[in-house]
Amino acid sequence: EPYPFSDPLIYAQYSQSALVGEGFLWPDIPTRPFYVMLLTWMYAIVGQNYSHVIFLQTVLLAFFPAVLYLLGRELGSRPLGLMLALLAILRDLTANHAAPFALNYSYSKMFMSELPTALFLVIFTILAIRWMKSSKPIWFFLLMGGVLGVASLIRLQSAVMMAPLAVLALFPLWKHRRREW
Repeated sequence: EPYPFSDPLIYAQYSQSALVGEGFLWPDIPTRPFYVMLLTWMYAIVGQNYSHVIFLQTVLLAFFPAVLYLLGRELGSRPLGLMLALLAILRDLTANHAAPFALNYSYSKMFMSELPTALFLVIFTILAIRWMKSSKPIWFFLLMGGVLGVASLIRLQSAVMMAPLAVLALFPLWKHRRREW
């Protein structure tokens, strides 16, 4: 019988509390508010069956290899993108098979926030690469900030990505467009 334990149990408790109208276990503040909200919506959509919620989460996380393909294509070529996507697929496949023997890693069939965060950080990286390659339209900043904001609401450590972006943006903008900087 699969069930959430440890951190996934806490996320499931927060989402169940929100579903019954109690908020996020008041006065506690969830450490991963966007992820808890996502779990709450998944429970609301598919019901109280844990297997159905895991299936829906797996469907959403199936975009991860596709986004990695896009990252590889942006960085180099289609074969690089295919290899990144294949490695992500094989990693999750082997993690699902090894799940009964280990407890301390994250994969798509657990309520863990690492994979959704990775998904949003890869999207952020693709946008940053496209921003550097393009004529630097201003709306890229808004889109990148929104994606990084969502990633930070899932795991706050994602905000660390702002420092490299500021350094990368400093040189091209300072050289040609100081006012935008």
